[in-house]
Amino acid sequence: MSLEAGGIYDPVLGAVGVASREAPGLKRIDPGSSLSSYLVAKLEDKQASVGGIGDRMPLGAPPLDPIEIQVIREWIDQGAQDN
Repeated sequence: MSLEAGGIYDPVLGAVGVASREAPGLKRIDPGSSLSSYLVAKLEDKQASVGGIGDRMPLGAPPLDPIEIQVIREWIDQGAQDN
């Protein structure tokens, strides 16, 4: 999954609207629904609770602050726009 600028909207390697490979039935980022976005589960280390696998994101770095995760949740809930 690419979260880098210019790659997040790629229909194959990106994240917005792309099906998760680790958690069948979920999208990596489901525009309009942070609750059903696998990215949020990975950021909160709750991937197993939604049928996913793997490690917490960001891999190899400290966990994001809850405030940062909330900003991501709000962006997703507002449609995950490219702005």
